[in-house]
Amino acid sequence: MNVIRGYVGIPYMDKGRSFEGCDCYGLPWLIYRRVAGILLPVYDWISSADTIAFGRAMRDETESGRWRRLDRDETPQPFDLVSMIDTPKPGARAWHCGIVAAPGTLLHSERGVGSHLTDLARPEIAPRLKEFFRHLDVEARQ
Repeated sequence: MNVIRGYVGIPYMDKGRSFEGCDCYGLPWLIYRRVAGILLPVYDWISSADTIAFGRAMRDETESGRWRRLDRDETPQPFDLVSMIDTPKPGARAWHCGIVAAPGTLLHSERGVGSHLTDLARPEIAPRLKEFFRHLDVEARQ
């Protein structure tokens, strides 16, 4: 978690993929690249405001064979990707993502807030959690 703490406080920037600014996908992208040495697709042509295109890109990436969807009884670990929904209603699609910084702790970037840590069990976060994914290269190192 100490390594990931260095990514707290990065300003929010749509399509951002650097310490100057990140959107919600840019933050895990930057961490995977710099900390884990794993290159994820950039997707910098998709605005995070285009939730349909963003959701499709995330679905395509997590179904690429490079990720494993965690079972409900598995505890998310650092570097697991978190897909989230806007509101906890039936049929809602994932439109937001973050990365597990430590068991029970989410690091994500939001417009107007930037990158920050939050507890996965918080009442405003827990109902929005949709799925967790583990990159197979990270899993092989554990």
